[in-house]
Amino acid sequence: MGIVEYKKKAALGIITMNRPDAMNAINAELGNALLKSLIDAEYDKEVRAIMLTGTGRAFSSGGDVKAMLASAEPKGKFFKELTVYLNGIINTILMMRKPVIAGMNGAAAGAGVSLALACDLVTAARSSRFNLAYTKIGLTPDGGATAMLAHHVGPKRAMEYIMLNPDITAEKALEIGLVNRVFDDATFMEQTISFAQALAGGPTVAFAYTKRTMNHAYPGPLERILELEREGIAACGSTEDFKEASAAFAEKRTPVFKGS
Repeated sequence: MGIVEYKKKAALGIITMNRPDAMNAINAELGNALLKSLIDAEYDKEVRAIMLTGTGRAFSSGGDVKAMLASAEPKGKFFKELTVYLNGIINTILMMRKPVIAGMNGAAAGAGVSLALACDLVTAARSSRFNLAYTKIGLTPDGGATAMLAHHVGPKRAMEYIMLNPDITAEKALEIGLVNRVFDDATFMEQTISFAQALAGGPTVAFAYTKRTMNHAYPGPLERILELEREGIAACGSTEDFKEASAAFAEKRTPVFKGS
């Protein structure tokens, strides 16, 4: 299996992120491959619904922090480049006419949360968790997380989740409307595929128009939100707080933020 695998099961296209050792963290290679697979599935006439999932214990841990630390480029430039892939992925999921189901096989953090929220429906393994995680390392959310999270749970709760970074269990995510189904870990993949295939067998033209209308119901243009987030994360990447948090991450200690 490559870094991203695309396969078909009847009318369902299954896209699997495959960096299990990095918890499916998004680097340029995975971002490019995921975007290509989504577009391949979008134009595949045999596919009527798409399922996005991951291998290992994570759906996606978000942006690749180790790649950030290893990059010799200015951090703002690194984030500007990486978000080209991320924003393209989010917009492709939101704008395509086919329903997209996120199969959260494990933890979702940072941009992994954005990926899940961009999908039309979400299933979660019972052991899975959401955690925004951005402010833990002195960054702002990206991938549309600010708009999509507020749309799902309300602005006050979204602000709390972004600022305080609690772990949101699968059961809690179901309760507050972040996921549609929670399945036991042992049967998760089988039940998620069945759930997704039911959509693939449905009236997908009606689904497409419903999706378009629902996605235009956001309280502001998502394209503008994506660009504001992109500017924000690039600016935060040049702060002393981010440098301190990056060092703390590498040294496995708690960062000391100074607000600069």
